[in-house]
Amino acid sequence: MLLENNAEVNKPSKTSKTPFALCFQRLHEETMSYENKKLCFRMAEVLLEYGADINWIANKAEGHTFLMDFCASLRETLSKSKKKMILEAMKFLIEKGASKEIRSLSDLTCLDMAKESPYRKEIIAIFQETEVVPKKTLKRARCKPLAFDIGKIQEELDRDRI
Repeated sequence: MLLENNAEVNKPSKTSKTPFALCFQRLHEETMSYENKKLCFRMAEVLLEYGADINWIANKAEGHTFLMDFCASLRETLSKSKKKMILEAMKFLIEKGASKEIRSLSDLTCLDMAKESPYRKEIIAIFQETEVVPKKTLKRARCKPLAFDIGKIQEELDRDRI
């Protein structure tokens, strides 16, 4: 409803979080991780359609974009499920146009961070194999209403889970 009425999709909260950044907080919840991932990615897609900045500096102290923050979190050993979730989020961001070339305040790119990771082969494979999907951005003047069919979403979740 807010997007239909031209809400500012890149306006940060008092804690400097944009709506796009808040979508990814769902990935940190351990319960219902599959559903949280699906919801996170769908909300992020909608925000991107309305002009959300995928390369927003999410971590001001380090100068990290969302993609860089995920790369940095893979510098340590994680559980298999957590690692898988982060790699999927990174692939999603790259497909949607996140830049791998931006440099942090420490002058590191995502590739530089990947080289310090125990999962460097998997990260580099994602960087090399993932292609950017053409972006579709809605024009503010021609915004179409959002429609969610809860039954259809539940069917998709049930089908994908099997």
